[in-house]
Amino acid sequence: MVHIPVMMIPLAAIGALLALFMPRWRAALVPITAVFATVGLVGVQIAIMTGQGLQNLNNDKTALIERHSQLAEQARPLVFVFFVLAVAAAGIQWLQGRRAKDTASETSTGRATPPLLVKAFLPILAFSVLMGAVSTVWIIRTGHSGAESVWK
Repeated sequence: MVHIPVMMIPLAAIGALLALFMPRWRAALVPITAVFATVGLVGVQIAIMTGQGLQNLNNDKTALIERHSQLAEQARPLVFVFFVLAVAAAGIQWLQGRRAKDTASETSTGRATPPLLVKAFLPILAFSVLMGAVSTVWIIRTGHSGAESVWK
């Protein structure tokens, strides 16, 4: 379970980075990034719950275990913000695609994507790259401290 966020968060961050700088891949990468960020967030929560369960079974709290627990608790809100941004970017892209389909089929219902959302897409995507990078660093730090607590 602990390896889910270790894999999904960096993959989502790479997806967001590629989507930002490779516009022709954006349509495919933005939704995949949102899915990976979602799975990563769920994985973080499962990993924290699993760790708390193990911690309750083993009353031998060391400084290394305490540090690992603190880093995991710090990672959760970072990953959550990354998740929100990735899902927001995917939602805006979906709205834009739906609007384009409505316009192309000439059955527009008058529901246009709000201009503010269209303008916010790239900044949201850019901020998701930043939060993906920060989340990845925190997940790596957390995983490293967990490995140290097991092997030392």
